[in-house]
Amino acid sequence: MNRPVARQEVAIFHDPERKTSAAWFRTVLGEPVEFSGEAVGAVADDLTTITRWDLTTGAAVGGNLLGQRLVAVPIVATPWGGWLAAH
Repeated sequence: MNRPVARQEVAIFHDPERKTSAAWFRTVLGEPVEFSGEAVGAVADDLTTITRWDLTTGAAVGGNLLGQRLVAVPIVATPWGGWLAAH
């Protein structure tokens, strides 16, 4: 899922099987990347730069930007009841 945060585009990843969530700024080397919207395991394709990204680590694992990293957005995953009690 792509969402803006502080006017910057963010990609949010959640894998319920692995109970893993992560959020990443979508700008790499000053340019936005566009994810396909589907992840196989924890790897998603960037349609802009033809790069494969590990969405648990933010590392490019293949393609044109191999070796680059996404910048993490701090998140807290919490169940609805926990969020409701806190707010």
